Amino acid sequence: MRSLFVTLLAAAALSSAATAAYAADPADSYPDKPIHLVVPYTTGGGNDTVARALAKSISVSLHANVIVENRPGANGVTAYEYVARADPDGYTLFMANTGSHAINPSLYKHLRYDPVKDFTPISEIAILPNVLVVSSKSNIHTLAELETYLRAHPESAMYGSAGVGSTQHLSGAMFSSALKIKMEHVPYKGTAPILTDLLGGRLLMSFANIVAVLPQIKNGDLVPLAVTSEQRVASLPDVPTVGETVKGFSAPVWFGLVSSKGVPQPIVAKLNEAVHQFVTNPEGKSQLAFIGAEPKWSTPADFAALIASDGRKWAKVVQESGATAE
Repeated sequence: MRSLFVTLLAAAALSSAATAAYAADPADSYPDKPIHLVVPYTTGGGNDTVARALAKSISVSLHANVIVENRPGANGVTAYEYVARADPDGYTLFMANTGSHAINPSLYKHLRYDPVKDFTPISEIAILPNVLVVSSKSNIHTLAELETYLRAHPESAMYGSAGVGSTQHLSGAMFSSALKIKMEHVPYKGTAPILTDLLGGRLLMSFANIVAVLPQIKNGDLVPLAVTSEQRVASLPDVPTVGETVKGFSAPVWFGLVSSKGVPQPIVAKLNEAVHQFVTNPEGKSQLAFIGAEPKWSTPADFAALIASDGRKWAKVVQESGATAE
């Protein structure tokens, strides 16, 4: 009897320990407090708009309070470093993008974060391409006509962007290299002055943020010649990709969700599924389409591979362009 009692006592102890360990697993109760989704820019832009739509969807699918936290500054570097240092518990998320994780590591020589080693990839969210636009007064309607014009008027081969090292700047540099036409980059402080100079005839073209120029495209002030993504986009279905004319050209701008390094896999899986629900439900698709974005979901492994491969691609473009932020 004593032997049986000891055996039962040991079994009960093991069961209690297993139950306690199970209950102590943070992934089982995740999320049980507010989730912070950090955006590296001010409110109103494409990154912020996607983040707020995603936050609303995650709050419903995970029954959580998701707070969008805008942390602009230093081209987003301040926000990246903040998230990289956060606890690896899945409560601090980051709206990553092509700039933060594929371009900045080559643009800044002294970054205090590594886009591959210091973050946990969760999923892509959307593709939001830039669109090559010219003024409707230019009498240029196709990419072929633009190339002909550039070769005949090299003094006009100028393009504007929202700043040195932006995807707009580097898309132009990639385009210039592919056509073997020397083009002058004109950096601006934001999209508004670019539009002013485009519409006023002082600037020939820009690889502009599609969110910012859709209204001017719709009212006929700007002519969209091509989008920088690999496929045409639903918001401009008749506009070809640059790659349809310039073989090999591909400069999609992506948004994705990451967290700090070391987030447990079960929590990553929950967040990945939440992103999947957002990009596949009609409301999520509609919210992305409204700003010209294409929904995109990926596994964490595929997203990690994209970050690494895009980093190598853009590093080459940054080097050839001579761009630097320091």
